[in-house]
Amino acid sequence: MHKAKIFKILMNIAGILLSLIVLIPFYFVLINAFKSKADAADMSLSISKHLEGFNNFETVLKEGNILNAMLNSTVVTCASVILIIILSAMIGFIIERRRSKLSSIINTLIFIGIVVPVSIVPIYKLLQIFNMVSTFHGVILLYTATGIPMSVLIYKGFYKTIPRELDEAGIIDGCSNIRLFFSIIFPLLKTVTITVLVIQFLSVWNDLQFVLYFLNTSKRFTLPLTIYFFTSQYNSSWNLVFADVVIIALPVVILYAIAQKYIIAGMTSGAIKG
Repeated sequence: MHKAKIFKILMNIAGILLSLIVLIPFYFVLINAFKSKADAADMSLSISKHLEGFNNFETVLKEGNILNAMLNSTVVTCASVILIIILSAMIGFIIERRRSKLSSIINTLIFIGIVVPVSIVPIYKLLQIFNMVSTFHGVILLYTATGIPMSVLIYKGFYKTIPRELDEAGIIDGCSNIRLFFSIIFPLLKTVTITVLVIQFLSVWNDLQFVLYFLNTSKRFTLPLTIYFFTSQYNSSWNLVFADVVIIALPVVILYAIAQKYIIAGMTSGAIKG
């Protein structure tokens, strides 16, 4: 028993040390965001004797059009995530609860959406047909379509933990299908919904590809594209690039810190039954 306890302690220590490795990139970005242009160009982990304070962040906010880009990112991300959550939760409920040919077809389409890669050219042509190129709603629909398959898979696993008797009780009480879902089922999806929210928020907020191709006007650029233009405009001014990265990553880090206790529970809840 004594040897087992010592082994457990050593394994915990090893786990903590290994987890600290993940913090190295965060430290690297953060410390270089406060350095001067010359010191940041060295790409070192050492603390410079001549830190710029918040001057780099001030420069980024003034010259990088960050506030407009942040507004664009917020609109696109929030709208996309809300649509993904509502539609995925409903689709997952239908697939899991109804054993019909239509449900089987939808399930197959969801699987195809997970395994088939996104192709830019057909999407661009499709958006041209509907006059959605360089529009927020076009990009929001793209993010929604690409985010639904994985989110449905997560919701589908969670529904296995919710007894069907709740559905039957709601129907007996006179609930319509919509009221049954939003009044009885959806409130039970808190942990899995937060999991989907964090995953999709991170995916949409940090995406560069769709914005680069389908929002090709500077007024509609989101935050990830500001890094692209800082790199091209300032060339080797990595202190400004790192400061921009910190600004972009801050909302995601805050969201993850708030919701982290729900994420593992939401990802594993569907694995305990079925």
